Amino acid sequence: MISPKIQNHSSLTDWEVARWFHPRFLAEHVDLAVVLPDVCPGGIIPNGTAALVRGEWLETFQFSEAIGDIGCAMSWAPVETSFESLEPAWNELFFRLSALGKTVLGSGNHFIDACVDEAGSLHVLVHVGSRMTTDEKVSFRFARDYRRYVERATANHEEIWRCIKTVLGGRAEPRLLPHDTVELEGGWMTLRKGVTHSPEGSDVVIASSFDDVITIGRAKECIRELCDSMSHGTGRRTGRGDAKEVSVDEEQLRRRIIIPRDLPAKSWRLEAPVHYRHSSEVIPLVSDYFEVTLRLTPVAFMGGF
Repeated sequence: MISPKIQNHSSLTDWEVARWFHPRFLAEHVDLAVVLPDVCPGGIIPNGTAALVRGEWLETFQFSEAIGDIGCAMSWAPVETSFESLEPAWNELFFRLSALGKTVLGSGNHFIDACVDEAGSLHVLVHVGSRMTTDEKVSFRFARDYRRYVERATANHEEIWRCIKTVLGGRAEPRLLPHDTVELEGGWMTLRKGVTHSPEGSDVVIASSFDDVITIGRAKECIRELCDSMSHGTGRRTGRGDAKEVSVDEEQLRRRIIIPRDLPAKSWRLEAPVHYRHSSEVIPLVSDYFEVTLRLTPVAFMGGF
């Protein structure tokens, strides 16, 4: 029988979800775990989980075994560039970001999308974290380092947005929604791993692949049932190991999506749309918990550099 501590809101079976929790962590430290539709394995709790845990878990496990990219977040805002001018501007943006002389987005599913809304206006969505190195994750201590890495992740977004506004224009401040965070209350922690803190009235953003719809909304009162949490994406269909064996038709993708000329295919091939669940599979599982306010369709993409 699945642990009564786990509330499974995904399309996977209870048994599939339960096996992704470390047995001792679940038995001794977790009071409640809310598993959302973008769940996938990773560490002692799966990605796509909000877990209420006893604070003493850190005496047994390293923090990075639960959350590995503190402050990872998405941010979005409208821009002024027209769709007709987007392709040269997108290549210029990639050039400027690359010229920063460091890892900009990092590995994994970090990306920048240019999207069009239902009225035809352009928006940009950024997904990037603190870019913690392996050594930093190993040496991470929650009390000492948490706030510093959240601030570093925020600074990463701000630096990227300075380049975006220089090239694509726009006066609106981007809305920032972290999804790898910790909330403290007494001797308890709420660990949000790959899910956003989205209490009633706050933002919801569920991204997908760059060949699918991005859904933005406002959380309803009933989101309390989900520990005030929401998926930040649709989640992977194919693990990165298996994805290496899947062929991707880059030429076909480039006919539909603007991708910088000089962005190496190896930097994003494992993040191609075929590897992700479609929004039509995921949104119905959580649609009762938020009101849709905006739907964005990606028209340009860059990631993995």
